[in-house]
Amino acid sequence: MLTKGLVEVMDVHVAVGNNNIGGDDELRMAARAGLILLEKNAALEVDVELLSTELHRYKVQHRELQMEVQTLRDQRKTAVLEVQAAHKEAKALQASFRTERATWHSTEQALTQQLRSLTSELQLARQQTQEVIHPTAHVASIESSNFDDHNLTTSLTEEEPATVEDPRVALLQAENDDLHVQVSQVLQELSQLQVSWSQSTYASNQRIQSLEHELHKLTRENKLLKEEQAEERDLIDSLRTMVQTYKKIADARPFGAAASTVGDDSNQDTHDEDRTSLSTCSNETHDLETSMHEDVMALNSALERRVRELEAQVAQTTSDDAKLLEEQLNGTKEALKHTKQQWIAAVTAKKEAQACTAAAHEELARMQEAFQNVQEKLQSSGTKPDDEYVDWMEDSVVHPAPPGWIAAVSLWMLMMSWLWVASCAQATSIPL
Repeated sequence: MLTKGLVEVMDVHVAVGNNNIGGDDELRMAARAGLILLEKNAALEVDVELLSTELHRYKVQHRELQMEVQTLRDQRKTAVLEVQAAHKEAKALQASFRTERATWHSTEQALTQQLRSLTSELQLARQQTQEVIHPTAHVASIESSNFDDHNLTTSLTEEEPATVEDPRVALLQAENDDLHVQVSQVLQELSQLQVSWSQSTYASNQRIQSLEHELHKLTRENKLLKEEQAEERDLIDSLRTMVQTYKKIADARPFGAAASTVGDDSNQDTHDEDRTSLSTCSNETHDLETSMHEDVMALNSALERRVRELEAQVAQTTSDDAKLLEEQLNGTKEALKHTKQQWIAAVTAKKEAQACTAAAHEELARMQEAFQNVQEKLQSSGTKPDDEYVDWMEDSVVHPAPPGWIAAVSLWMLMMSWLWVASCAQATSIPL
């Protein structure tokens, strides 16, 4: 409809401006060529708009992916910081455990040393008390060292039953008991610290392993996102190049300016009615462009739906293709098996032919040896007359061949070799 209106307008302008029939035909052809180029230009502009919308959509997706990558990078940084903090905490726990263990060890050694010194002092105090309380017993023990200590102490206790206890002994015993209690408490606390340290180290190791696993997972996801970003960048670059080429084609068209000049020259010679008709034609052209844009969008959506349907069909037919490929594989395996059997049969036939050849050679050697023996016997025996010898040598009677005749063996070998060659040719001719 648009082309028809424009053709009519151009016909009116041509009829008013020039009455030459040949010039009218040329102008009509030029007008139609310009209309065709305008239609192509409109289609190219629609394609440019579609590509620009797709480019905008890909830019939005690129920004979203950049945001996701940034979030993943932040998560990776936090994970790395957590791992480093866990390592530092584990090192600090190890150092504190070592220092506490060293301090407890030093305190234990000091307590044991103090305990030993106290026990030695206690023994010295007991000896001094015994010397103070029982001087005669000490003298008797010095004079008579052969007596039993138990009898000596019992005799001394019987002679002097009233004994005086020293208060320092009780104090030393109380201090000794307190030191034993402190040592047991220290050992118990040390065992508890060892258990807690082992539990904390196990928990920290588990946390470190989980964080390392998450770090590896994040690195893989980051790598995949980088690959997707590279693909999207390539696609955006290709779309940009296509848009630039379309723009160059649209800018480099020489027919728009020519049509505008022709329109100006014709408008100078036309009336107001022609101008109104041109305005209506321009409106119709705009409506046609909008309708074409809507048609292209509808066609694009229909193509997308068709692509989805085809993808669904391909996903459904994958099992059938797998079955077909499996059947082809089984057929190929059977053909290979048959070829292998034929090859084995050919090898066995070859071995049999070689065995027959060896038997034929042995038979030939045996016959040659027998013939030589017969010749030697004939030469050695001089009793037969010359006439009989000549008749025997000139005998022309056809005798039947013996069972082990060399010609039969050669014929059998020839047949076996021919069969082996035929089987080999058949095996090589079967397609794998």
